[in-house]
Formats: sequence, C-alpha cells, structure tokens
Amino acid sequence: MNLGRRSFLGAMASGLLPLRLHAASPLFEDVVLSAPDGRVLALRVVSPQRPGKHRTAIIFSHGANGTWDGLTHIITAMSRERWMFVPLHVDSEAHAQHSKIAPPEVWRTRVEDMKLAISYAWHRLGSETQIVAAGHSYGALVAQALGGATVFGQEVREPRVSTIVAISPPGPIPNFVSAEDWAKIAVPMLVTTGTADVLPMIAPTWQAHLASFTATRVPRSAAWVGREVDHYFGQMIQRLARHAPNQKSQFDAAMYIVDRYIGAIAETLKNDLAWFSGNGPIRSFPMQSESFDWKG
Repeated sequence: MNLGRRSFLGAMASGLLPLRLHAASPLFEDVVLSAPDGRVLALRVVSPQRPGKHRTAIIFSHGANGTWDGLTHIITAMSRERWMFVPLHVDSEAHAQHSKIAPPEVWRTRVEDMKLAISYAWHRLGSETQIVAAGHSYGALVAQALGGATVFGQEVREPRVSTIVAISPPGPIPNFVSAEDWAKIAVPMLVTTGTADVLPMIAPTWQAHLASFTATRVPRSAAWVGREVDHYFGQMIQRLARHAPNQKSQFDAAMYIVDRYIGAIAETLKNDLAWFSGNGPIRSFPMQSESFDWKG
C-alpha cells in the first residue's frame, strides 16, 4: 500500500497502521532578537522537514510556564512541511526572568514577542509568507489576540496573521477576556479541546474552552473536541513526564486536523477545505473525536 504523507498520518491516528511514525528530529536554530523595551528575546526557528510548495510560517506561543522542550511533539508534527518560529516568553520555566514580571507585563511581552517573531519570519522568508498565529493554552489566547480578539480591553491585532490555531484556549475570565472580546476576531480560527480538558483557573468545564469559537463570527472557523483528551494530551504537550492516560492517537488526530486546517485556510487548498466542509475530522477519526463544528 502506497500512502502519501497525509494519508499515512491519518491512518496512523486512526489506528489503521500498527507501527508508529518515528519522525526525524526537526532542524532548528536559536536566534536572539532585541525587543523595543530593551529585552532580549530568544526565538527558536524550526525549518521544514519536507518543504512544501506553499510558504507558510507558524508563529507558536507556548502556554503559561511552558518551555521549548515541552513542545517537542508539537514542533515535530507541525514543522513537517512548514516553518515554525517559537518565542521563549518571560513566564517560561526556562526563562531567566521567570516569576519576576507582573501578569499584565507578561501579557504585553508575550504579544511583543509574537510580533517580533512575525517580523523576523517575514524578513527571513519574504513578504509573501502566510502567517499562522498558533498557541497552546495561554499561548492560544495570544494567537487569538493577534487575530483580533481584545484582551485586558486592548486591541493588538497583527494584520499579517491570516489564520489562528488555538489549542485549549482559556474560557471567559473576568476583567481579562470575554465573549464580546472574542467576537472581534477577524480571521478564521481552529479551536481544539477535549472532554477531559478541565483546569479550574481557566476552564472549570471543558466546554469553556469553546467560548471563543462560539463567539467568533468568522466563516470557515472550526472546533474539534477530542474524546478523553486533557489539557496536555496526556504526556504530549509540556508535562511530558506526568502520569496520565495515553492520548497519542488523539494527539496524532489533532495534528492531522491542524495540518489540513492550515492547508485549507492559509494555503487555500480546495481538497482540504472540502474535507472540513464534509465533516472530515469525524469521518476520519471516529474513535478519537467527540465532536466537530464548522462555520461554513
């Protein structure tokens, strides 16, 4: 059986193939950028393992306290055909200023980090590059803000962002972000969460993670809910050594869906767009999926 890359990954996530795909370690370099406030920003630049014909850059924001190492599986999955640019934010456990900056300042620096990364990506790859703002948890909210959502009552939209990928974004938080704020999102967005994705501080129920999807009015936005998926996909995101049920097949399904969503929206691939409008995530991953919604 001769399978293309996407067919192979889809079969893997569906459990149709008995062997795991052992992807090559992505090639990366760490560069240092200077922020306008004088800070030094460390940026991990990951080159595509198999460059696609479309030039796309994923600018990825890690979750609160997150690290580059904790994103190993996401970086490997998302950089197969696309560039990735991953800032190390000041609230990272690996950052020298961890816990030394007040929360409102953390937000400001996170947004600034992502905008610097976008400018660097354009400088390096060219102004025709499609920019995808992506993130996990707190980082997902940063990506949504760059796509138009207001946070802390502030508008920080980055016009070069064409697509949002929000993995487990927070639910509504008083004096921080609300449905009205997410209604200002201006570009298509994919939201993912799971039926075990409960964190009292940001989502007292897993359904709270879908608030931003419910609020957005932008067509071709989507929401995928993984069956028995928690905030970290078990041991796949950030907390790689935690004790949790194995959620590898759900993670593979989510990464396949992310891959096709970027293809459909940022790269305007008709086959990928048709896959979503035809309920592809449920048809392809019935065991891993709890639900899928599409705003056509």
